[in-house]
Amino acid sequence: PHFYLNCLKNMYVLAVDNKFEKIEESILLLSNYLRYSFTIQENGVKLADGIKQCENYTKLIAQSAKYPPVLITDIEEGTSDIFIPSISLLTFLENTYKHAPVSRRVVTTFISAKFEENNILHLSFLDDGEGVDEKTLDKLNNFDWSDSSLKEHTGIRNVINRFKLIFSKAPKVIFSNRGGFRVDIFIDLKEKE
Repeated sequence: PHFYLNCLKNMYVLAVDNKFEKIEESILLLSNYLRYSFTIQENGVKLADGIKQCENYTKLIAQSAKYPPVLITDIEEGTSDIFIPSISLLTFLENTYKHAPVSRRVVTTFISAKFEENNILHLSFLDDGEGVDEKTLDKLNNFDWSDSSLKEHTGIRNVINRFKLIFSKAPKVIFSNRGGFRVDIFIDLKEKE
């Protein structure tokens, strides 16, 4: 709710300043975001569509940020049509914009997708924020969701569970603090052939 209210407040400020083109852009970005968020598809979405929504969301956040975030993607040819859980990349991105901001500088996020040996899809998500403490990192890597301190990471747990539903073999997920908070997801696509 805070995100939606902030978007509306920002549009109000743009209206007061007679920045009508920016208002049009904001409305379009917000409506695309809402349409994508409310249209959860059981079988997932194409990776390209997930990336597009991350780009739209970043533009929407950038309109009101003192230090607009930057999103860099590196999507290897042939990975764009692979289905991934709806809102999975967006969940990581939203967490970044909520938890990673460092005062007085831009936060940059990197998303990559590439094939590795034996038809393994490697999705990588990295921000250049401050990362998480080692205790939390350990709990995430051990999937210790019973710990109440991981309550704010429920979205991550849901994403991992959705990956398990789409792919017959559960993906390997590694959380780390390499240059910021990093998530590496390795998906065995052999079962999908």
